[in-house]
Amino acid sequence: MWLPVQVYTREGCTHCAKLKSELDALGVPFLEYELDKDVSREWFKENYPGKNLLPVVVTEEGVYSGPIETAHLLSEYKGNVGKQLLTEGID
Repeated sequence: MWLPVQVYTREGCTHCAKLKSELDALGVPFLEYELDKDVSREWFKENYPGKNLLPVVVTEEGVYSGPIETAHLLSEYKGNVGKQLLTEGID
């Protein structure tokens, strides 16, 4: 079963807002979890140790942290991965 992209953000994070906007523009489905609102920092640190820069994106392929890693991921999506996600759908 294919799962949507998970995006971990925090209020006021400009990189987080840009990432969400780009995912929306590409039509990539995602679930957003805001730190201190949807998940605690403690839970996040336990589940994603070493991922200290936001946004954090979780896909079936891996975990991407911070503006540089997520920018690389977006460039992959722009190179047809986003289109593939749309055709596969969500089970």
